[in-house]
Amino acid sequence: MERGGFRYDTAPIPQPGPGEALIRVLVCGVCSSDMGAWRRGIGQESIFGHEVVGIVEELGEGVTQVQAGDRVTGCIMQGYREYTVASADALIPVPEVLSDREAIVEPYVCLISGIRRLAPPVGMPAAVVGAGYMGLGLIQLLKLYGAGPVTAVDTVPGALETARQFGADTALMPEEAEGMQFPVVFEAAGTQSALDLSYQLCAQYGTMVAVGYHPCRREVDMGHWASGAFATIAAFEYRRPNQLEYMREALGAAAAGTLHTGQTMTHEFSFGQLEEAFRYHSEKLDGYIKGCVRLSAR
Repeated sequence: MERGGFRYDTAPIPQPGPGEALIRVLVCGVCSSDMGAWRRGIGQESIFGHEVVGIVEELGEGVTQVQAGDRVTGCIMQGYREYTVASADALIPVPEVLSDREAIVEPYVCLISGIRRLAPPVGMPAAVVGAGYMGLGLIQLLKLYGAGPVTAVDTVPGALETARQFGADTALMPEEAEGMQFPVVFEAAGTQSALDLSYQLCAQYGTMVAVGYHPCRREVDMGHWASGAFATIAAFEYRRPNQLEYMREALGAAAAGTLHTGQTMTHEFSFGQLEEAFRYHSEKLDGYIKGCVRLSAR
């Protein structure tokens, strides 16, 4: 990867070691956590992509968890290459009923983690600040978990209409939500203004759950934070067993039709369009909500 963009290289197909599987990558989602590296470049040997769905092509010694030919997702890295290797115990078979795009559920790990770390949300009013891809996922999951009413807050009128379509009971511009208070607020936009608004909407002794990606320092009004006695949860999930459990849960809900993972995956790009995929993700062009890169046919 060069400064300010990607560079394509040819390399040998990697070989799976003991306990590993060789994966032929079908699709890989575009994630905001890779945007900084795309803009600045961090070295020629860096291969990104972690929202992977692929086909098991070859098994390393001792692998019994999956078989050659299985379509899988899971904790798989280096997804922007045609073949990658992953630990077999980090792979999850994909239900046949799901398309490749619908099976990109890695982002739902943080959403489910953020909800699970709260008290049981049944009947709990909640606000979601930011009605993009992560916010729409949160709205669906909160309704699935029995929370409600769920209020979406966004600065874009079109995003508010989409939020209603995905289950938000109320969808408001920030000025319309002024003065409202919620026992739990999910920040899902990854901006300073969204963080500020989330704390403003949080009731005293309430909880603010940070789901948006913040790759830099942020400011918090500690006077307001202290007077509100807020609890704050960073929803990122790094525990491998939890990651796999939450991906299985998301796959099951998607297969059952109660989580609409494919409808928020609005754009698909070829491997040769990787640069364009990241530009669309950065600038949110042409109704973009979330995109993926297709590396091979099923």
